[in-house]
Amino acid sequence: MVKDSKKKGVQSQDVYERHGMHRPVPLPRKKNPTQPLGSGTRTDRLMMRMHEELVLLLNARAEEAGESRSRYIEKILVGFLRTDPRNPRIDSFGRIDASAPPPLSARNDGMKFGEKWSRWRDLNVGLGLPAPPDELIEDDTGYNMWAERAVMPDPNKDGVDE
Repeated sequence: MVKDSKKKGVQSQDVYERHGMHRPVPLPRKKNPTQPLGSGTRTDRLMMRMHEELVLLLNARAEEAGESRSRYIEKILVGFLRTDPRNPRIDSFGRIDASAPPPLSARNDGMKFGEKWSRWRDLNVGLGLPAPPDELIEDDTGYNMWAERAVMPDPNKDGVDE
């Protein structure tokens, strides 16, 4: 018979208490060094349901990249959306650069826009998505929407009505 090391009626003590030590204070978490100082905070959240195997793969790839899983997925999405020549210019955190020209103004340089559009189509096909139809190039809806957003306030106007 094996003797039980715990005495009946006495609750086991914490390891730190038994040795007369203080519990270590957790160190503050490091801020993400890739986040620029003074940048706005993210305001939206996205929740996804995934198979456990996909989560395990994402965890492994995020760890290899030295990123959190959330930041890793964000980088994938930003990279994908940057490839579409119809989208406005965005930074690595997904913020739109309002000072950049509207995205479809690049259509004026047919060769450059054609190369970007070809890369966008190839990427979609490579990811198993349907190739975007060429009719979308002529759709000005996105152009007008981002052109309105890119209108910068007049720096000479101080906000005082005369």
